[in-house]
Amino acid sequence: HPGTRAVWITRRDTAAPLAAIAPWDGKGPAKGAFLDLLESGPALAEQGRSADARAALEKAEAMFPTYAGPDAPALGLARLARDRGDIPAAVAALARHNALDESAFASNMEEAALREELGDLKGAMAALERLLWIAPNDAALHLRLAATAERLGEFPRAVRERRATLALAPSDPLEARYQLASTLARAGQTTEARREILQVLEVAPGFEKAQALLLKLRGRSPEGTPQ
Repeated sequence: HPGTRAVWITRRDTAAPLAAIAPWDGKGPAKGAFLDLLESGPALAEQGRSADARAALEKAEAMFPTYAGPDAPALGLARLARDRGDIPAAVAALARHNALDESAFASNMEEAALREELGDLKGAMAALERLLWIAPNDAALHLRLAATAERLGEFPRAVRERRATLALAPSDPLEARYQLASTLARAGQTTEARREILQVLEVAPGFEKAQALLLKLRGRSPEGTPQ
């Protein structure tokens, strides 16, 4: 899906990673150098040996770069980077993992938040778009994406997300419709914005924000330019 890099895995790609995992004897957990490193990385981190933990996880990731389980080395590296305040490194590690795991909800959420912290709104929006493929009915995600799109001036996308939020039967439909009208107004779609805000005022004539927006819209032509 959009925002996710296609990963083509061949027999040659898997030969080295599988060599780092010992054949399972059917009697206990799998063993091998890769799995030893997966275990030692978090253990070293708990002991406060962050540099050693980082080295172990980097080695594990190099051994099996396409491994995307819940204990993936990239996730551990992201945590270590975040703990030492290296947000760009944390984002890079999360991005590597999220490119491999199309159901990575928590790590995509973290990537979006960290990218926003760095001011990388386009990167944050890409992570939010991936999240919508995982949880398309999550109204909070649509709201975050709408707000991010507005900050970037991408009003058609913001309008789309405001409409999606309204379609998901939000707990406060009047506020959701007001926000849609406000975004439509910012997008220059004055006629549609006026239509939405009038629907709000039909139900709640005392909605002050809606009244103010309607007054503002009445000072514009249908094309969104001052009269």
